[in-house]
Amino acid sequence: MATTLEAAQIEREHNALLVGRERASIRDARAAINGLATRAEKLTMPVMVALVAGFLQAQLDHYDTGKVGKRPAWYSVLKRVDLPTVASAALQCVWNAAYSRATLTYTLLQLGGILDAIQANAPLKRGRSGLRAKKSDIGESAWDDSTRVLMGAPLWNAASVTCLFRLTETEGKLKKYRAGFSKEANELLNDVEGSNLMVSPPFRPMLVRPLPWKNRRSGAYLTSQMQQFLPLVRKQCPESRTAINKAIRAGTMKPVLRAVNSLQSVRLSVNPDALALRKHVWDAGIHIPDVTPLRTPLHVDARVPGCISLWTKRDRARYMQRRHKALSINGGIPAGIAQWERDTYEADLLLTFGMPFYQPHMLDFRGRVYPAPAFSHHRGDATKALIQFYDAKPLGEHGLFWLKVHVANTGDFEKVSKEPFEVRVRWVDDNLHLIRAMVAAPSASRMWQEADAPFSFYAACCDLIRALDDPDPAKYESRIPVALDGSNSGVQHYSAATRAPEGVHVCLVDPDRPHDLYAEVAKECQSICEADAKGLQAADPSDYLDQISHQIDTINEAARTRAGDAKIVMTDAEKAELDRLSAEKMKAAAAQWMGVGITRSIVKRPVMTFGYSAVAYGFSQQIRDDYMSGLSLRVMAGEDDQHAFGADEGAAASTYLGKAIYQATKAVLPNVSAAMSWLQHAASVLAGESKGVEMVTPTGFPMIQRTTEEVATPVRAMLAPAGIKWDGWMGRSEMVGSTFLAQLQLLTYAPDPKRVNKSAQKSAISPNVIHACDAAHLTMTVNAMADAGHLDMLVIHDSFASHAGNANDLSHITREQMVALYENWSPLADIYERAMAVLSDEGKAKLQPPPPQGDLDLRVLLKAKYAFA
Repeated sequence: MATTLEAAQIEREHNALLVGRERASIRDARAAINGLATRAEKLTMPVMVALVAGFLQAQLDHYDTGKVGKRPAWYSVLKRVDLPTVASAALQCVWNAAYSRATLTYTLLQLGGILDAIQANAPLKRGRSGLRAKKSDIGESAWDDSTRVLMGAPLWNAASVTCLFRLTETEGKLKKYRAGFSKEANELLNDVEGSNLMVSPPFRPMLVRPLPWKNRRSGAYLTSQMQQFLPLVRKQCPESRTAINKAIRAGTMKPVLRAVNSLQSVRLSVNPDALALRKHVWDAGIHIPDVTPLRTPLHVDARVPGCISLWTKRDRARYMQRRHKALSINGGIPAGIAQWERDTYEADLLLTFGMPFYQPHMLDFRGRVYPAPAFSHHRGDATKALIQFYDAKPLGEHGLFWLKVHVANTGDFEKVSKEPFEVRVRWVDDNLHLIRAMVAAPSASRMWQEADAPFSFYAACCDLIRALDDPDPAKYESRIPVALDGSNSGVQHYSAATRAPEGVHVCLVDPDRPHDLYAEVAKECQSICEADAKGLQAADPSDYLDQISHQIDTINEAARTRAGDAKIVMTDAEKAELDRLSAEKMKAAAAQWMGVGITRSIVKRPVMTFGYSAVAYGFSQQIRDDYMSGLSLRVMAGEDDQHAFGADEGAAASTYLGKAIYQATKAVLPNVSAAMSWLQHAASVLAGESKGVEMVTPTGFPMIQRTTEEVATPVRAMLAPAGIKWDGWMGRSEMVGSTFLAQLQLLTYAPDPKRVNKSAQKSAISPNVIHACDAAHLTMTVNAMADAGHLDMLVIHDSFASHAGNANDLSHITREQMVALYENWSPLADIYERAMAVLSDEGKAKLQPPPPQGDLDLRVLLKAKYAFA
């Protein structure tokens, strides 16, 4: 017999899909919490679910008459499923698609996938042709993409009866349709409570301990209806699915299952300090870039200026690019606000319950662990800080020291997190008076706003002050997760796996003070820029760069005009001039960076992704997104008169620095670069024989990467582009007819199992191998901590958090398990041996052996206390 909590959890899971029954009680609970009055329902989910389900039933009734010709393929599927369940899931899917401006094809694929998942678990029914076909396993549907699109079409049409959604057509030669909101929906979005009621993720924290995973098909949530949407492993190729099934049956994956079950059994609670600060930030209208959502739209001209045709091509492109960026940002504001409100609401609810909650977990095909709920510690700082352990633990002998380290790390003022532990603790002691004042009156202090992780910093400071005010700090019971993060995990794992001496740059060697790979690369980039900027005569590099760009445009335009409709052919003189101008452009871009200065923060993300196969082009794009776009936003918001990098808004500077960072990183990490090149070589040779890359980690997890070529297939679907006017909700049940539908042609892409995509295999192999390695290390660390009696852990791939009182043990165990992982195993050697076992003689001759191991002594890692710090 189910306990009260289990019954509540089962009801919660039913409501996650059917939504309606829970809404009134939740809204009333929130009103009681916040002193708000319950408002009358407008367009809330219960109403819309009933409306959509009613329309679906009307469609079925329409074809049941037998007077309208052949029944469509979706008829038999909709006939045997629970229509309110389908309607609820479809509405949430279409709403999220409209939020993200997803393509119509993607939206229909998702809708078809929902219908497939629901029908696969529906009870078998006897029809004219006997029992329905055998249930398909989640993720193993027999439906191809074309079928999913066709099956998703009636769900899109049904969702359209709410008049909240419409299709928009993109500009360009190839027509594309995207899901969007109607005018009525945008009005609803302006009502934050309304949008919060509409969008409710089905995966939410659990009120009882999740069911342990014993196989790939069932675990975590209590009801089969929820389990059908949450497989143990997601995003698998068929070969990976087969291998994982085999490993689970053979018992070789027991360490992985144990770690996942341990993590989802951790009792959690909401941190009231972080929640109070979150509410203050929202009520006071405080905006912290990259932490809190934007609420004030950027200025965008209502119409494109009529004189734009008189502008130069480059100026037109810049204007349209900036306009598109502003419109995109403004379009995302409602989603950001709604997400913030949902997280606050979920935290309010869980705090009101006063009971522990749990995060069900799952894996990806590399073995990486993820919490299923949207409300989780894997989110940004404003949400991550809301989650703490439910069970408190005394600080003990070393806990106060580690709590101070955590305060310094989350604040990271003056980059103190890159200093030795003793310096971090001293920084906290020296600034204790400021911390006390901030905790006492956060609204009167800007200290927390200037921290690297504002909400985590504030929550940790509140805990620290309570500990210091305790008569015996060692006995103070703390719930704060104290995190120890790897120092560039990708490079750490490559260095350990290949015994590369550059492990010194990522703290695998020196026990005395932390090394900083990002600062090392920034220094190398500065040297490259100095060399490249030599000889530049211009006083203002930005103006000079703009002049050069106009000269290049003039030469190109002249060549295009001269060629007409024929192929463009440059003269030798033009080619020489373009080469000279390109060299000058590089000098000007280098000089721009010399003026600004290349810091570790600018190169951090590119260097961080180097171990995941990012190259110069990707680095340039990251600099545009992370650095240049921020400067552009300041100009759009009126905070700066002009962009710091001139009229092209840093385009040339980004391209230049991306190449410089790539060159510098390869110079600093030669052995890591060689290992990545070998993996790409191995993936290419295997793909030449239509084979994927396979390896098995020491935890028993089989990682298989096999990306096949895709074949485009046109699909014609009858869809409602602008919504459906249907008044069946008012009591009339007859169909309106088909005049509201239009036949749209879409492209779906079906995999060709016989052809492996060599390009995709090469680009993905380095990150996938290293992610499988860090997943194995995480599994081993979680299990070792459990063996030591430390069950409370929160992990994010290469970040390990436990109680402050456990941090000393955690520091040792993370390093011990890194050594244990690679002491007798190499991912490169494992891949090589498995490849040689399946390749033809010709393939074996092509496949070169992995690079030789370096001279790094893994045992020194046991004393490298800053490897995870």
